[in-house]
Amino acid sequence: MPEELERLGIDYAFQGEADDIAPGLFEEIANGLPGGTWGPAFFKGFQTFDSGFRKSWVGHDKFLTRTRFSKQTPTLEEIPEIRKPSMKSLVEVMRGCGIGCDFCEVTLRPLRYYPYEKIMKEVQVNARQGGFTNVWFHTDEVFAYQHGRNFEPNTDALTGLFKAIMSVRGVSQMNPTHGRISIPAAYPDLMRELSEIGRAGPSNWVGVQVGIETGSDRLAKLHMPNKALPLKIGPDGPWQDIVRRGVYVMNKYYWRPAFTVQVGQAGETPEDNWETVALINRLSNSVLDDGRAFEFTVTPMQNVPLGMMKSRAFRSGLLDESQLAVYYASYRHLAKVAARDAARDSSGSILSRYGTSALIAIGGRAMLEAVSAVCRRGGLDVEKAARYGLGGVGQAPTPKTTRVPEGDG
Repeated sequence: MPEELERLGIDYAFQGEADDIAPGLFEEIANGLPGGTWGPAFFKGFQTFDSGFRKSWVGHDKFLTRTRFSKQTPTLEEIPEIRKPSMKSLVEVMRGCGIGCDFCEVTLRPLRYYPYEKIMKEVQVNARQGGFTNVWFHTDEVFAYQHGRNFEPNTDALTGLFKAIMSVRGVSQMNPTHGRISIPAAYPDLMRELSEIGRAGPSNWVGVQVGIETGSDRLAKLHMPNKALPLKIGPDGPWQDIVRRGVYVMNKYYWRPAFTVQVGQAGETPEDNWETVALINRLSNSVLDDGRAFEFTVTPMQNVPLGMMKSRAFRSGLLDESQLAVYYASYRHLAKVAARDAARDSSGSILSRYGTSALIAIGGRAMLEAVSAVCRRGGLDVEKAARYGLGGVGQAPTPKTTRVPEGDG
């Protein structure tokens, strides 16, 4: 939406990584003649991708990016270390992902792993100058850090990474930003070890964003088959079973995943979306062997092709009944979590905790009522969506509360 740049008074939007070329970029902008006389490193326009991730360059006066034949990303050595504390104590540990989901451009970026020394220097800046005791370390796929063949986790590299961060004086808590669910499902001993290094426990949960995207085996195989690696959907069980096993192991060792799910993926059917509803409901009604309820959040997102998003005809009311059901199931679980966990997780006096938890619970109910009203107007039977996958509605009967069996094998 380049017209927004004009409205906001922005002269240029640069696309891509710029660590190695930022000084030259600003010099070119400052010294360029009217209309733009740009050096060979920059293209006046933007890069775009088709559905097969084939790249093309489109000219536009408001955008700048690297030229077609120039180097597209900085090397590891060209990425400078931070000199002042970063927002929320965020430090990078790698760039790129490599998993290859067909809806994500990040997978096109080359993998670069920061050495422990570089990471520790940035953590020290935040701890010493900013007084931070927590570390958010950014990666698009933490379990891919120096990964092995077939995306098997590199246990030594991962434990070394966690130890390096926690060894910095003043650091008492750490959270990776992103990770996939298949590694907890397949490597519980690794998760236990990482949790011990990170000092995870009942009062120190490790939060991480996890894209499960769908409850449908068909869509998972179609759009993101590598998310299950080194497991395989089918031979190692349905995608839903891999997800449930992963949540169990994460929760057992005090990791709380923040899930994202999508509606509107290419080739999606209503049946696929109802499988996602079933997955959310089953997870929401599952407990560990010690009686603890599964701890997770789930955020629904609409997968909107860029062309449609840029169209003036785009409206948010494009959700069909099955897509609305995914939104309803997601927000119903969030309201449930708010009511259940607010008192336990709030701090202060008993009166303060009671007041805080009551406000959070009321807010959760209000949010759910608003979402329910929208869904009903869209033709959704919310009672069906609330029960779907729990027995008698759309699926074979299962217990109302599903216990995941003990054992890490």
